[in-house]
Amino acid sequence: AQLFYDYWLFTGDMDFLKNRAIPFLKEVALFYEDFLIEGEDGKMMFIPSLSPENVPSIPDGSLVAINSTMDVAIAREVLTNLCNSCEMLGIEQDGVKRWKKLLSKLPDYMINEDGAIKEWIHPELKDNYRHRHQSHIYPLFPGIEVTRENNPELFEAMKIAVEKRLTIGLTSQTGWSLAHMANIFARLEEGDRALECIELLCRS
Repeated sequence: AQLFYDYWLFTGDMDFLKNRAIPFLKEVALFYEDFLIEGEDGKMMFIPSLSPENVPSIPDGSLVAINSTMDVAIAREVLTNLCNSCEMLGIEQDGVKRWKKLLSKLPDYMINEDGAIKEWIHPELKDNYRHRHQSHIYPLFPGIEVTRENNPELFEAMKIAVEKRLTIGLTSQTGWSLAHMANIFARLEEGDRALECIELLCRS
């Protein structure tokens, strides 16, 4: 869904936005309307939810969990892009009302005791730093939701999360994750570290 919307942002092709991007985004939004469950606190819950390949640092931690930050970030991105597009074209007024209501009920990101953004938005699911994946950094990259300018607190929490994840060492990253880390460091405005990732990737 991000690629459809990005194509429109890059080309400005209004026909593509109306006839390709919005219909696809709408289908994804309709999935979320069916899939999400409202919790006792009024916030929506993602069950089951996955943070690719990583498990919480709890006894018998499982890949299948609740409210992974990545899942929430992607839903927020889809619904935001869909609402903005529909409002710009003056279409889907009833849908926009429903999707904005759903957006308002998505759980807020959580910051853990280390000051890092949590990988799972649930107090009992503790972060597991010993893994190369950075799925919970999605709002920073490949998403564009969080920047230093628009949310300095979350930006700093993302930065801390990246540093904590490097307890296994940068050289423990694989080909794909080195490329991913390079982009994350670029978004964190740390060009030298982005270059280090690219050099490691090229040498290996």
